[in-house]
Amino acid sequence: MSESKTSLARIAEEIGRLLGCRWSLALLTSIRTGTDRPGSMLRAHPGLTEKVMRHCLTRMVQSGVLKRVALPGRVKGTSYRTTEFGSRMVVILDQILDAARHAPGFHTEPEIDRGAVDPSNC
Repeated sequence: MSESKTSLARIAEEIGRLLGCRWSLALLTSIRTGTDRPGSMLRAHPGLTEKVMRHCLTRMVQSGVLKRVALPGRVKGTSYRTTEFGSRMVVILDQILDAARHAPGFHTEPEIDRGAVDPSNC
């Protein structure tokens, strides 16, 4: 497989994962808007559990969409930033979401199941 096909396949696969996970897009949006620390993200998304959040963040770090940043100081902290690849993915996701807004039956607020969330869905 050529390098360009490999890159396209990787991007398509990651977009599929992000769109298929109820929390990945929400976390990515939070990070883009400055809510980039785990505690803040949990408070910003009622119903999101720490286990699921960590699973989603870890998967996005492993796939190269995000990078984990250790914050200096007496009290250790962590934040997340998009990588160059992640920033490019965001452009693609924005276009997909914009197109979806024009689809019949589009709802402005996603439905959130407040019950248990299986991290394998992310």
